Amino acid sequence: MATKMARFCALVGFMALGAPMIAGCGNALKPGDYRVYKMEFQNGSKSSGCFPVTGPDPNTKSDSDTALASATWVMTTDASANYFLDLGAATLQGKQTDTGISFTSTKVDVEFDMDDASQTKRTATVDVVINVTLDGKSIGGTGVTTSSFVCSGTTCTTAIPTCTITQAFSGTEVDDVDLQYNVK
Repeated sequence: MATKMARFCALVGFMALGAPMIAGCGNALKPGDYRVYKMEFQNGSKSSGCFPVTGPDPNTKSDSDTALASATWVMTTDASANYFLDLGAATLQGKQTDTGISFTSTKVDVEFDMDDASQTKRTATVDVVINVTLDGKSIGGTGVTTSSFVCSGTTCTTAIPTCTITQAFSGTEVDDVDLQYNVK
């Protein structure tokens, strides 16, 4: 019976407008629903661009910490198949992929010397990609934050390399949680 149900769920999931299922038959997130996850994060690994040209200083290079960071995430969806991941301080928008959901955001900060668009232009960009895999009540995946800096103009100095931080995470859906928001 369980095998027949699993086959039926897979068939229904693949046939439904060609969209893959999120987390199994009968467990899909629908508009108006939300899921709350208790999250744990491993320490992130940094690319060489995150350090000065000579690499991390000896004090930083020798450090280690096995404690996990924690957070609470809330996931929702809308009728247009957009997914939203509320991280507490920000919300990322995502779409279903073949392996789960991919949430992305890009922040671009442009600064001109002396607030004059004809002067040197400095652009800092932060891209965030969080790839989530759901398996029943479990959530896991990887978050990648890429920070880059571009300067054009006469007062530019040394180029700043791109910094990429990759961080693995896992968590568990918390049952029977009601969200409460104060309305002002």
